[in-house]
Amino acid sequence: MNTEFDTHPHAASPEPQELNEVRWIKPVVDIFENEAEVLLIAEVPGVQLGDVDLHLHKGELTLLAYTRREAPGDPERVEFEPVGYRRTFAVRRGLDEARITAGLQRGLLTIHLPKSDALKPRQIPIS
Repeated sequence: MNTEFDTHPHAASPEPQELNEVRWIKPVVDIFENEAEVLLIAEVPGVQLGDVDLHLHKGELTLLAYTRREAPGDPERVEFEPVGYRRTFAVRRGLDEARITAGLQRGLLTIHLPKSDALKPRQIPIS
Protein backbone atom coordinates (compact mmCIF):
# COMPACT_ATOMS: atom_id res chain seq x y z
CA MET A 1 0.00 0.00 0.00
CA ASN A 2 1.40 3.36 -0.99
CA THR A 3 -0.07 5.71 1.57
CA GLU A 4 1.79 8.76 2.69
CA PHE A 5 0.60 8.44 6.26
CA ASP A 6 3.30 8.06 8.80
CA THR A 7 3.45 8.53 12.52
CA HIS A 8 5.02 11.79 13.44
CA PRO A 9 7.73 11.76 16.13
CA HIS A 10 5.93 14.30 18.31
CA ALA A 11 2.30 15.01 19.07
CA ALA A 12 0.40 18.03 20.20
CA SER A 13 0.19 18.72 23.91
CA PRO A 14 -3.15 17.95 25.52
CA GLU A 15 -5.12 21.06 26.40
CA PRO A 16 -7.31 20.00 29.34
CA GLN A 17 -5.47 20.59 32.63
CA GLU A 18 -6.67 17.32 34.13
CA LEU A 19 -4.70 15.38 31.50
CA ASN A 20 -1.31 16.44 32.87
CA GLU A 21 -1.12 13.33 35.08
CA VAL A 22 -2.40 10.88 32.47
CA ARG A 23 -0.10 8.14 31.17
CA TRP A 24 -0.03 8.53 27.37
CA ILE A 25 0.13 5.53 25.05
CA LYS A 26 0.17 5.18 21.28
CA PRO A 27 -3.06 3.58 20.00
CA VAL A 28 -2.92 0.73 17.53
CA VAL A 29 -4.06 1.99 14.11
CA ASP A 30 -4.94 0.19 10.88
CA ILE A 31 -4.79 2.22 7.66
CA PHE A 32 -6.66 1.22 4.51
CA GLU A 33 -6.73 2.93 1.13
CA ASN A 34 -9.04 2.54 -1.84
CA GLU A 35 -9.87 4.70 -4.86
CA ALA A 36 -12.22 6.97 -2.89
CA GLU A 37 -10.61 7.43 0.52
CA VAL A 38 -8.03 6.62 3.14
CA LEU A 39 -9.54 4.98 6.22
CA LEU A 40 -7.91 4.95 9.65
CA ILE A 41 -9.22 2.71 12.42
CA ALA A 42 -7.72 3.38 15.85
CA GLU A 43 -8.23 1.23 18.94
CA VAL A 44 -9.09 3.48 21.90
CA PRO A 45 -10.82 1.22 24.44
CA GLY A 46 -12.60 2.95 27.31
CA VAL A 47 -12.87 6.30 25.53
CA GLN A 48 -16.23 8.10 25.43
CA LEU A 49 -17.40 10.31 22.58
CA GLY A 50 -16.73 13.60 24.37
CA ASP A 51 -13.17 12.57 25.27
CA VAL A 52 -11.77 12.43 21.73
CA ASP A 53 -10.05 15.32 20.00
CA LEU A 54 -9.07 15.12 16.34
CA HIS A 55 -7.18 17.95 14.61
CA LEU A 56 -5.93 18.46 11.09
CA HIS A 57 -3.43 21.28 10.90
CA LYS A 58 -0.60 21.98 8.45
CA GLY A 59 -0.53 18.47 7.05
CA GLU A 60 -0.71 16.67 10.41
CA LEU A 61 -3.67 14.70 11.72
CA THR A 62 -3.47 14.51 15.53
CA LEU A 63 -5.57 12.15 17.63
CA LEU A 64 -5.92 12.76 21.36
CA ALA A 65 -8.29 10.65 23.45
CA TYR A 66 -8.47 9.68 27.08
CA THR A 67 -10.33 7.42 29.47
CA ARG A 68 -11.90 8.56 32.72
CA ARG A 69 -12.36 6.83 36.01
CA GLU A 70 -15.95 7.39 36.98
CA ALA A 71 -17.24 5.58 40.02
CA PRO A 72 -19.46 6.63 42.90
CA GLY A 73 -17.83 7.11 46.28
CA ASP A 74 -14.23 6.91 47.46
CA PRO A 75 -12.11 4.07 46.10
CA GLU A 76 -10.90 1.41 48.53
CA ARG A 77 -8.65 -0.18 45.94
CA VAL A 78 -7.67 1.19 42.53
CA GLU A 79 -6.30 -1.02 39.75
CA PHE A 80 -7.61 0.95 36.78
CA GLU A 81 -5.75 4.13 36.00
CA PRO A 82 -6.98 6.44 33.27
CA VAL A 83 -4.81 6.56 30.16
CA GLY A 84 -4.53 8.92 27.22
CA TYR A 85 -4.11 7.91 23.61
CA ARG A 86 -2.02 10.17 21.40
CA ARG A 87 -0.81 9.78 17.85
CA THR A 88 0.03 12.12 14.99
CA PHE A 89 0.11 11.29 11.29
CA ALA A 90 1.58 13.16 8.34
CA VAL A 91 -1.24 13.57 5.82
CA ARG A 92 -0.61 13.83 2.12
CA ARG A 93 -1.96 16.62 -0.01
CA GLY A 94 -5.04 16.09 -2.11
CA LEU A 95 -7.47 14.92 0.53
CA ASP A 96 -10.85 16.63 0.65
CA GLU A 97 -10.46 18.17 4.12
CA ALA A 98 -14.02 19.54 4.17
CA ARG A 99 -15.48 16.01 3.91
CA ILE A 100 -13.40 14.27 6.61
CA THR A 101 -15.64 12.39 9.06
CA ALA A 102 -15.03 10.31 12.16
CA GLY A 103 -17.06 8.03 14.40
CA LEU A 104 -16.51 6.20 17.68
CA GLN A 105 -18.13 2.88 18.46
CA ARG A 106 -17.11 0.22 20.99
CA GLY A 107 -13.60 1.55 21.41
CA LEU A 108 -12.87 1.88 17.69
CA LEU A 109 -12.36 5.34 16.25
CA THR A 110 -12.98 5.31 12.49
CA ILE A 111 -11.67 8.26 10.48
CA HIS A 112 -12.69 8.65 6.82
CA LEU A 113 -10.35 10.82 4.77
CA PRO A 114 -11.94 11.23 1.33
CA LYS A 115 -9.65 11.85 -1.62
CA SER A 116 -10.15 14.92 -3.76
CA ASP A 117 -11.07 14.35 -7.38
CA ALA A 118 -7.47 15.13 -8.36
CA LEU A 119 -6.24 12.03 -6.49
CA LYS A 120 -8.93 9.64 -7.72
CA PRO A 121 -8.09 7.46 -10.70
CA ARG A 122 -10.05 8.31 -13.81
CA GLN A 123 -10.60 6.77 -17.20
CA ILE A 124 -9.17 8.82 -20.05
CA PRO A 125 -11.25 8.54 -23.21
CA ILE A 126 -9.39 7.77 -26.42
CA SER A 127 -10.64 9.28 -29.66
